[in-house]
Amino acid sequence: MISLIDAPVDPRHRAPSLAAHPGQTAATQVVVESIEHPVMNLRHEPLPAGCAIEPGYFSRGTMVTPFRGKWVPLAGRFTLQSNAGIQFPRIGDGGAGPGCFAWRHTFLHGVETLAPVNVPLAIRFYDHADPQAARTYNSVSNPSWWCRPPKEGTPALVYMSLDFEGTLWEAGERDAFRTTLPVFGSMFSRLMALGESPDEHAP
Repeated sequence: MISLIDAPVDPRHRAPSLAAHPGQTAATQVVVESIEHPVMNLRHEPLPAGCAIEPGYFSRGTMVTPFRGKWVPLAGRFTLQSNAGIQFPRIGDGGAGPGCFAWRHTFLHGVETLAPVNVPLAIRFYDHADPQAARTYNSVSNPSWWCRPPKEGTPALVYMSLDFEGTLWEAGERDAFRTTLPVFGSMFSRLMALGESPDEHAP
C-alpha cells in the first residue's frame, strides 16, 4: 500500500496523493505548487504564464542556512546531464491562476539525480521563460523540504508548497513572493553594480 510522507504538513493544506509506479519503489516524487500565493515581478504583478521555475538545492545548504553554495537545478536543460530530459515546471502549470503553478515529477533512484539526503530543497523563480534570459529571480526554501530515502515498498514524497508557513526567501522576507534578485550578467545586475535600483528601470 502506498502511503504519504510523514513530514510536517501545514494543517490548512491537504497533501497530494502519491502516484503509483508499478514495479518501481526506489523513487521519490517531488510535488511543487503555489495555489493561494502568486509569485510576482518587480512591479508587484503576477508572473505571466510560461515563466521558468526550477526546483533544486544549494550545494552547501543546511536547514538553518538553505541558500549557501552553488545553485543546482533538478530539471530542465540547465541541469545535470542525467536529468536533461525532464521538463522544468512553469508558471501556470496545472491550470493554476496568475502567478501560480502545480507540478510533479517522480525521480527514479539510480536513473535520475536528486538532492543528497538531508539537504534542503528549494524553488527558484525567474521573470522570463528562459532562465538565461531572465533579469530577476528569487529562491524559496522550507525546513520540511528535504529528501528522504524511500521505505521498503513505499516511494517517498516531497511536498513543496509555497502555501506552507515557515518558508524562507533568498531575497529576504521583505521581498517574499517577488523576483527581485538580479540575474548575473543581466542589465539589472549591471545597474545594481552601479548602485542604481532595478525598480526604477522596470518596464
